[in-house]
Amino acid sequence: MRVINAYVLAHAQQLPDGRLSGLQDAIALIRSYFLGLPSSLEETLQLLNQLDSRSFEHLVDELYRSMRYETRLTPVRKDGGRDIDATREDRGHRTSLRIECKNWSRPVGVEEVRALYGVIEDEKIEKGLIVGTRGFTSRGPTTAAAFAARNSRLELVPGERLVRMLSELFGRGWPSRVDQLIDQSKVRQATH
Repeated sequence: MRVINAYVLAHAQQLPDGRLSGLQDAIALIRSYFLGLPSSLEETLQLLNQLDSRSFEHLVDELYRSMRYETRLTPVRKDGGRDIDATREDRGHRTSLRIECKNWSRPVGVEEVRALYGVIEDEKIEKGLIVGTRGFTSRGPTTAAAFAARNSRLELVPGERLVRMLSELFGRGWPSRVDQLIDQSKVRQATH
């Protein structure tokens, strides 16, 4: 699968659409036949946790692009609170988001939520979202959930909600096409 993914990424602009679709279908078949598809929410979250950080960012990027946002991934580095810049025009109103992606095996803490809040305050952005596959700390007054609840411009997207959003936009079979969704984002980002 990695070899096919690398080939698709390297040659996506030169490949005819039919061949590109065929290669992406081959990856989906390999994933579903040899690796199996998740049959529960927990298995789906484990699938997400198996993605490297940048691939997870590309998946979230593709999700928000499908929601009619114009998206741009930030360069790979310690960015201090954002991985994706997203904007959308709705009836003359421009919505700007900063999205931080945390594909961790533990809940996201208040420090990361505060960092994103600092970014949206500094850049005068309407809203900041943190996508955390394993949720957010929620016990006590100094937790991620408590901080976000006090600041309406922050939104926390736990793994369960992310899976629901992916299923709504890409269909219930999206896990078999996760590599294709990631590749679509990679190709689009490479041409920007």
